[in-house]
Amino acid sequence: MTLRPILVTAAPVPGPQERYPIDKVLQGQPTYKLSQQYEEPTAQFFSGTWEAGPCVINVCYASGEHEFCVILEGEVRLVGNDGHCMTARSGDAFVVPGGWQGTWECVGRVRKYYASTLLKTGA
Repeated sequence: MTLRPILVTAAPVPGPQERYPIDKVLQGQPTYKLSQQYEEPTAQFFSGTWEAGPCVINVCYASGEHEFCVILEGEVRLVGNDGHCMTARSGDAFVVPGGWQGTWECVGRVRKYYASTLLKTGA
């Protein structure tokens, strides 16, 4: 097995703009950029960088999807359906647990590094 280092830089996320499904966008820009830099062979663990402009979107993480995030630039506010609110700024790190539902607000331009698991269940 070969170690493949991933360099996280201050550079903008490369690649084309993607669009959120319009029913997920509550406010702001419905576009983002995603650069997946690593995916293991079973596609149950992956990581990369993500970038978006000011927006508020509805999110619903699958029960087996856990995401570790490091905010590289900007500020985000996450408000769970249970009413709990969390703010993270440049340099902060946090985990979004599987099954979490709520809103993700980008206050201005935001870039994050993420590492996610998507544990597949079933027979």
